[in-house]
Amino acid sequence: MTLGVVLIFFLVVLRMILIIKPLNSLYRQLIYGIMIPYIGILSIWFVHVLHTGFNWEHLVSMYIHYPDFVISSLLIALFVILSLYSIYQAHKHTRKFVSSLISLPHRRKGSIIVLEFERPLAFNIGFVNPTMVLSRGVFKLEKDVRNLIITHEIEHIRNKDNLKILLFKILLPTKHEMNLLKAHLEVMKDIKLSRRFSKRTFIKAFKEILSFKEGNYTSMSDNMDVRLRFILKGEGYGGINILDVAIALMIILTTVFLSMLNCPG
Repeated sequence: MTLGVVLIFFLVVLRMILIIKPLNSLYRQLIYGIMIPYIGILSIWFVHVLHTGFNWEHLVSMYIHYPDFVISSLLIALFVILSLYSIYQAHKHTRKFVSSLISLPHRRKGSIIVLEFERPLAFNIGFVNPTMVLSRGVFKLEKDVRNLIITHEIEHIRNKDNLKILLFKILLPTKHEMNLLKAHLEVMKDIKLSRRFSKRTFIKAFKEILSFKEGNYTSMSDNMDVRLRFILKGEGYGGINILDVAIALMIILTTVFLSMLNCPG
């Protein structure tokens, strides 16, 4: 077993461990569970390509002499195929959902779709130019609560949060990782809006809004437990830890260095 194969094995095991036992921090899970394994395997593959001088004949000979080049190539190819399939599925799901939505009783109010539902409902659909969807029940809420719900959805649209979620799918995240990202996006909106709306208004909005968890769409009700902890106790998501970034860089640079030793060219 070559050094390159050992490195790939280590990176794959790291990814598997953090899928089975994920971290509860979005940034740490992203750094250790996704960035290090993916960038590490890509660097092993790229070091081999670099040593060939991008010569196709020399590149083919690599498949004979370096099994880690074969394994890394297969893993990268599999990753690309699954990523494209994930994006296709998300797009297909969106089109299907929009079709079913339009078939429901609704009316347009400017760029907003208003569903003929009495219970409060708020979310947005689409990735590039999202459309806000509200139920008739939202407009019957008291003014501050109604404004909070609508402003919250406007912030999602302004920040292209649905597009961020779609692009995150390229990384083939687990359900837990998707939930971490969605919770992070929701709390970031709450942090911004907490400067304009009172805690009481947030609590009333959380009680009023209908839970809606459909596909890639964000709504006021997503990750309610995390959002309540922020509103009640001020517990939200912190920034990126410099130490974690330093450790990640050290691991990736070590992987590149060992890959160069393993593939002298």
